[in-house]
Amino acid sequence: MSEVSKVSKVSEAEKVVLLEKKVEELEKKIDRVFLTVYNLLGGLFNQESQSDIIDWHLDILFGKECKPLEKEKLPTTRQGDNNEKRLKELEQKVADFLFPNVNKDTIRYMEEKEESLS
Repeated sequence: MSEVSKVSKVSEAEKVVLLEKKVEELEKKIDRVFLTVYNLLGGLFNQESQSDIIDWHLDILFGKECKPLEKEKLPTTRQGDNNEKRLKELEQKVADFLFPNVNKDTIRYMEEKEESLS
């Protein structure tokens, strides 16, 4: 007996049961995808300094109304933020060593000017 004839012999009630099972399976898959994306978002952004962007993405994920962001933010991790802080401290120590008589405000101004140009 061919597959087509087997399918045609399935009663309407059996078709409903099969479709309900399929819907349940798909709902479970969607739940797993949501959970995975939720966890990835939590790990992608620094939760201390970028909680607003995390909330914004989660609102989109769960279909909630969300307000527009003030500006685009690139994701940073806690480790990345920590490394950036440590690098700035190291740069300051090197500048203090190489240029002991230069005003620290002048160095900060030059750094800010350089960042704004990039």
